[in-house]
Amino acid sequence: MPCLIHAFVIVAKTHYLEKKDPNDCALYYVAMKKLSGLVRLFEIAEEKVVAGFLKNDFTNPKYVSPSDRPIVLFSLTFASSRYKTAALSNAYKLMSQHRFMLAATFFLIGDSLKNAVSVCIDKLDDFMLALFICRLYEGSQKGDVFRSVLETTILPRAKASKELELGQDSPIFHSLSFFSSSFS
Repeated sequence: MPCLIHAFVIVAKTHYLEKKDPNDCALYYVAMKKLSGLVRLFEIAEEKVVAGFLKNDFTNPKYVSPSDRPIVLFSLTFASSRYKTAALSNAYKLMSQHRFMLAATFFLIGDSLKNAVSVCIDKLDDFMLALFICRLYEGSQKGDVFRSVLETTILPRAKASKELELGQDSPIFHSLSFFSSSFS
């Protein structure tokens, strides 16, 4: 797992450095649950609204004004349904604007991993990103969403694929089939 996190940190930094836009790397930071750096990137980019939203203390069920409490850089528990609802509402709005990477990010912030993965697969057509997000967010490869993506999306796609990498005769397909059967 540390190697995967290290690889994702490199990917996140690379995406950010291309345009200096924190929206480009937000999904990776949220998936790793390393958000204090993401908040700082939004502050540097002077996107105060997003940075302010991410600074809320989501563990406290009672809302406390940001000026009345110490600065909290971010907590991904989202115990308050008010902030979960706000994050999910933002995600659906971003979907309508065709900003799919950021929509997936807000689905994760709203603790809706299935929706985030669905966006990655259906809208971004990137099943590998979906798998990596599942793996990082769930903390292992034995998570329910990870297993579901593997069994309902990747294996059927591999069976139907004419591509050498995913075709039925490829070692990757056999490994994925074996890996999937080990859950049963």
